[in-house]
Amino acid sequence: MTRLLDDIRSTDDRHKKGDVLSVLHVEDDETISAIVKEILENEGCAVETCSDGHVALQTISGTNHYDLLLVDYDLPGLNGLELVKKSREIPHRSNMPIIVLSATSREADAKEVGADLFLPKPVHISSLIQAIEHVCRREIKAQDS
Repeated sequence: MTRLLDDIRSTDDRHKKGDVLSVLHVEDDETISAIVKEILENEGCAVETCSDGHVALQTISGTNHYDLLLVDYDLPGLNGLELVKKSREIPHRSNMPIIVLSATSREADAKEVGADLFLPKPVHISSLIQAIEHVCRREIKAQDS
């Protein structure tokens, strides 16, 4: 993962920091949020967390750079699918990779509103890392072409 993240970082010249994969993780379960944050940070990512859909929407409406939006389905405020749909309507977020995580079987709904990938919970951390590598690599290729 570290080598792959290095490759991703080196190809994205427009990233303001240039050395970090930046993730906004929206998850209302504090334990899950802390675990995912720690694991991704150990892999070299910068992770900002948010526990409410409305707050997350305000955050992504701002100008902070994010390479990935990682969203739980079941959130207070806006649910994950509403957040994905609204984020696709924000011009500077319309192409940002989005992964939805859910304990419910909402894959078709997630894809319909604009999620790049859906992962059922519980998700093994190696599957999550592979998913992040997949969607971020695809996004970087699309930007470079």
